[in-house]
Amino acid sequence: MIDIKEFLEYMESGKIITCGSKIHECMHWFSQEALRLTAELNGSYHTPQEIRALNGTADRKAGRCNIQFVSAFLYRLWKEPLHWSLHR
Repeated sequence: MIDIKEFLEYMESGKIITCGSKIHECMHWFSQEALRLTAELNGSYHTPQEIRALNGTADRKAGRCNIQFVSAFLYRLWKEPLHWSLHR
């Protein structure tokens, strides 16, 4: 998996994303991680400490993703969508 900086630079470049590429894999992983975190957070009550602890559960890919990044990334897309083009 690529690092966050490289991923964002590629996404903002407007280049084509090829299915099966590292960028596509990263995009899919972020999407799945966001779904997992959302389901976990919305599934039941969590104390502030438990929510902060969730930060570490997203670090499965060599520390390249965390809950703050996923949240910030999704918020940015909501405020200012990137124009992505996915080709097979």
